[in-house]
Amino acid sequence: MGSRRAPDVHMFPSDLEFAVFSPEEIRKLSVVKIITGLTFDALGHPIPGGLYDIRLGSYGRCMDPCGTCLRMQDCPGHMGRIELGSLVYNPFFIKMVQRLLCIFCLHCFKLQMKDHESEIIMLQLRLIDAGYIIEAQELELFKSEIACQNTEELVKLDNGDSVHPRIAAISELLAKNENNATNMTKTSCSLRTAITHAALQRASSKKCRHCNKSMRFVRYLHRRLVYYVTIADMKERLGDVPDNTGQNKVIFADEAQRYLRKIYEHYPQLLKLLVPVLSLNSDASGSNSNSDYSPVDIFFMDTIPVTPPRARPMNVINDMMKGNPQTDIYVNIIENNNVLNVVLKFMKGQQENLSEQARAAYQNMRGSNSHEKLYNAWLSLQSSVDVLLDVNMSRDIKSAEGLKQVLEKKDGLIRKHMMGKRVNYAARTVITPDPNIDVDEIGIPDIFARKLSYPVPVTEWNVVELRKMVMNGPDVHPGANYIQDSKGSTTFIPADNVAKRASMAKLLLSNPKDGVKIVHRHVLNGDVLLLNRQPSLHKPSIMAHKARILHGEKTFRLHYSNCKAYNADFDGDEMNAHYPQSEVARAEAYNLVNVASNYLVPKDGTPLGGLIQDQVISGVKLSIRGRFFSREDYQQLVFQGLSHLKGDVKLLPPSIIKPVTLWSGKQVLSTIIINLIPEGYERINLDSFAKIGGKNWNVAQVTHSAVRHVAAGTGIERESGADT
Repeated sequence: MGSRRAPDVHMFPSDLEFAVFSPEEIRKLSVVKIITGLTFDALGHPIPGGLYDIRLGSYGRCMDPCGTCLRMQDCPGHMGRIELGSLVYNPFFIKMVQRLLCIFCLHCFKLQMKDHESEIIMLQLRLIDAGYIIEAQELELFKSEIACQNTEELVKLDNGDSVHPRIAAISELLAKNENNATNMTKTSCSLRTAITHAALQRASSKKCRHCNKSMRFVRYLHRRLVYYVTIADMKERLGDVPDNTGQNKVIFADEAQRYLRKIYEHYPQLLKLLVPVLSLNSDASGSNSNSDYSPVDIFFMDTIPVTPPRARPMNVINDMMKGNPQTDIYVNIIENNNVLNVVLKFMKGQQENLSEQARAAYQNMRGSNSHEKLYNAWLSLQSSVDVLLDVNMSRDIKSAEGLKQVLEKKDGLIRKHMMGKRVNYAARTVITPDPNIDVDEIGIPDIFARKLSYPVPVTEWNVVELRKMVMNGPDVHPGANYIQDSKGSTTFIPADNVAKRASMAKLLLSNPKDGVKIVHRHVLNGDVLLLNRQPSLHKPSIMAHKARILHGEKTFRLHYSNCKAYNADFDGDEMNAHYPQSEVARAEAYNLVNVASNYLVPKDGTPLGGLIQDQVISGVKLSIRGRFFSREDYQQLVFQGLSHLKGDVKLLPPSIIKPVTLWSGKQVLSTIIINLIPEGYERINLDSFAKIGGKNWNVAQVTHSAVRHVAAGTGIERESGADT
């Protein structure tokens, strides 16, 4: 009997965390060490040890199999690495390194903070991580009380003799419910940031509270860490020195690493809470074969991972291979690293092993001695590594993208490719205003109407109409895009073959035994679409509008009244349109999600739809005293306001009969209001006062609207339902 197949193992990830690779992990992931900035030889073949080494994977037009997995086009690519001659700062953490060095003494490596303060900070951060936000806020008040009472000995947690009852209760709570953490909220993140920021404030004392030596206050200056060496320190080291010899000293990465390793030995739990990424790397350090590794080493870099060629393909211009901007950054790192290695060999007395070209390059370097040359070489290497992770740190390189630019903002990996999902039967474009369409309509460009489609089953009652659409094809509106048979297979309607379209149209209802065919037709006038503008902050952010096809347009046309519901304006805002694909969805859109059903906001019942300033001004000018219209103008204005109604329109008698028959502007408004009231209901009885008094109009002080029809006054914002 054959062996039974082992069951498949499935993973169900619950969350995603960003961590930093340790140097040992980079070496394990890497398949080749990059040692040269050259890419191809004279024949166009990749150079071994270069940035397009065949072991990194196949690329572009390369027809050779991958040197690692032996695959070709389906090779995902493999990582490489660049070994640096000296340690450099990780630019993402250099400011955090500066803040940590400011709160510790660089002589005795002790925290410049009272013991009870550090203990309470640790408890606060642990409470926030466990989900106890209120308890963490209460501890802040307790810390102030302790500072006023000066009872530091009662709150220490490590003396074993006496512990404050409140501290003991919180410690017991955390011990029992350590895994009670909830999802991080905006409040918890803000509180954690505030506590961490306050804890990392620079110590105010100039002397260490433990060893009484002068504090070295580290500053972040021109992307470097420096501290001021006082005259007292120089006299302590060198003896007699002039009084004006104090100067700034640059802290190299290896020196900062030694400081942080000493600090981590004294305060591992505090650093893990202040910098949570250290907790992730402390777990990895246990399995690290390098015993000299410390979690704080993530703040520094001595091994640079190199992405596969598939992630930085060569550009081909006129059959000429041109380098990728990302590759140029790697080349810059390799060149600066080679210069640094030359300087180090000179300082070690190993210049005999160097070539004449390397020796000449050393002599031409900036700096009067080896130490200055080393500093300049290290600074150039640090700058090139900074650009690899954040291209904004360089003023010269703008075409490439650093790791930060790949991830951040709208065009980044997360928002564009992971969160920015698109769905079928949807369209997106800019919105522009159009007061000539109805409030519940949306103007759809004809190009969208031809691309979107709706499935319509073919019956005896609609076959004639559907045959005309099939004959029009996908490029003529109203037409159809494809036909689906009863088995689910689809046949696209050709745009350039009239005979085939005619044949497909004739066969729509030819044999009922074959089942019902479905024609996917274009969007028609009156079809319902769901409009959405992000962010969707409330229910009316998605409403149903009836389509009106606009030929030759490129944007959605939206009525002004809907701006408040969508929180939209017309300065380049974009909106999404979704086309329902079933009769049930269309019925819900017509009757539940339509614009008229979302007139009142669910929050407090206030109106969402309203008029804009132009329409308010028109209402004022229309209803002002002395405004009269002829029969033609009166009926035209009434028709414009009631064009959607069917049936007879009730007109009012003229307000002036002789010498000319005239209607007032108030009668235009009255006519529209009377015809909008349903049959069987009483007319509106409203008496309201305008914001602008009658004395400001230089006429009789009549500023109110009377009963049953607009008898006097002006239509101001309150009466016309303004949007603001």
